[in-house]
Amino acid sequence: MVHPVMARGIERKESFRADRARKTFIERRGERVTAADFTVYACCSTSYHFHPVLRTGKPPSPG
Repeated sequence: MVHPVMARGIERKESFRADRARKTFIERRGERVTAADFTVYACCSTSYHFHPVLRTGKPPSPG
């Protein structure tokens, strides 16, 4: 199943105040995705929020 997700900072404040914080988030997200049973098809992030599009479970087999 495909899930569009939205997450934002606490009290709608900035989640990423510096480029390094955003880069660390992206690196950690990659580590978690590798260990989990879902696929990230796309992700958009701003300083206030991010929107990943996820598929849970295994992708369907072709055919």
